[in-house]
Amino acid sequence: MGLEQSLLGGDGWDAPELWQLGGDALNGSYISTHYSVDDPSPRFNSFVREYKQRYGNLLPDAHAALAL
Repeated sequence: MGLEQSLLGGDGWDAPELWQLGGDALNGSYISTHYSVDDPSPRFNSFVREYKQRYGNLLPDAHAALAL
């Protein structure tokens, strides 16, 4: 389509498959979300640790956090 402006996506963009499929076309894009696996708060640390233990070391994305 020839789009050259930056794109802004919401928490629905928080899926590794999107970034794999979009590749370089998503460079310079932004995502706005309510969750980050890197959040240092104890509640998030506990959630990430328990999720990884339950699902074979898989990191939880925003969709997993919404399921709490």
